[in-house]
Amino acid sequence: MKKISILFASILVFNLSLPQAKALDVNLINVDVSSPESERATQLYSRTYGFPPEQVRPVLLGPPEEAPAILQIAQTAGTSPLSIWMMRRMGMSYPTIAATFLAPPVAQVVVAQPNYIEYERVRFLRNTLVVDPTLIPQIPLRGISFLRFIAYPVHPEYGYWMPPGIAKKYGYWIPPGQAKKLGLWTPPGQRGKYWVGDDFDNNGWNGKPGKGKWDDHGGGNGKKGKGGPG
Repeated sequence: MKKISILFASILVFNLSLPQAKALDVNLINVDVSSPESERATQLYSRTYGFPPEQVRPVLLGPPEEAPAILQIAQTAGTSPLSIWMMRRMGMSYPTIAATFLAPPVAQVVVAQPNYIEYERVRFLRNTLVVDPTLIPQIPLRGISFLRFIAYPVHPEYGYWMPPGIAKKYGYWIPPGQAKKLGLWTPPGQRGKYWVGDDFDNNGWNGKPGKGKWDDHGGGNGKKGKGGPG
């Protein structure tokens, strides 16, 4: 808790030091950065983008789906992820941030993408985690659902979605027996548990926590069904 308190204090000081900055609304920070999922995602992002875990962790305080975009710009610009995170927190767009930190030719890549958040998210899934392209449209797009998905190489509905070699490369591999004990995977025809719902609504940074819950069905409609890979 001491580390988390120091982190909040650092963010608050950084936020108030920026021109025309508004006080940080801690009520919007509804991601537990000390949870097992967040810690696993932090390690994954750290190894992918080359930042120490302590520099990656603050990024997870915002909408989880924006982490790849923030970290990619920070990596390209050679700057702290926290500085990019704070500019987003103040409502600045990615083209504006790119124009501030990146050289014009590189910044144009960001400007050319109407939805830069989704662009970097998909690129992270496809190029880094080597996810089957046919599965990408089915992966939760945003919120805690996305964070929990990338935290483990196996999913109750999709099975082992991350290739074993890639999972081992990032220290992510979980044998089937252990995955079953963790409730991450069950054999075909048996129900598994996974997260439905997310903690950010369509308003993104200004959204309020939604209602998410553990469920034991194969869809998001509240009806029980069969989980597990087909």
